Amino acid sequence: MMCGRLLRVRAGMMIAAALALASCAGGQHANGPETPAGTDTQSGSARGGPTATDTPSGAPTHAANVPDAVRPGTSQTAGKAAVIAAGGSVLRVTITSRKGKRELLLDQPEFGDSRMVPTYVTLTVTNVGKDAARPMAEVMQGFVPEESNGAEMMQTAPLPHFAPCTGHAVPQALKPGRKYVTCRVAVSKRGHPLAKVIFRGQLGGKYYNSPVVWTI
Repeated sequence: MMCGRLLRVRAGMMIAAALALASCAGGQHANGPETPAGTDTQSGSARGGPTATDTPSGAPTHAANVPDAVRPGTSQTAGKAAVIAAGGSVLRVTITSRKGKRELLLDQPEFGDSRMVPTYVTLTVTNVGKDAARPMAEVMQGFVPEESNGAEMMQTAPLPHFAPCTGHAVPQALKPGRKYVTCRVAVSKRGHPLAKVIFRGQLGGKYYNSPVVWTI
């Protein structure tokens, strides 16, 4: 059974999802050791354990050249990275998605409605700034998937034992040069598939009224 209940994610509610996982896991993931450098983070979303890793040798970290964050309202296609300012640092974010299979979720009461269709959304967040991004739970709550009709999609709390889309606990902070990868199950009604993922950050922030958009 899943640890977390199905949650409707709105701005300011991703913290609840992160806390739900921490409660289920006994808090051992959120403060656990980071995965050693060299971990295959691309496939890490299908494995257990946190995936906060060092960037490959030669990749930009917290050295002299810190990339500029994108302007509010920037839009790009899924799979393309965007640099955002969040959590007191500069983060490079890549978002990808793939269609989920309902039959894999039929044993979960939260997905009992036959009209619901899952999509697996993978987020890769790398700190390319000079300072640690914290608290990361507040940063991650700023990412919201939307249906083709513009409605916010529901998401599960992180699912640490669901192999097709493993959701890892959010680290308390992401140090310069470190990477965090997680997968979330977003759910929509039939006929209204995932259309985009937005980042609007915190209320009053630079992106709140003009979010960064990844189109699917």
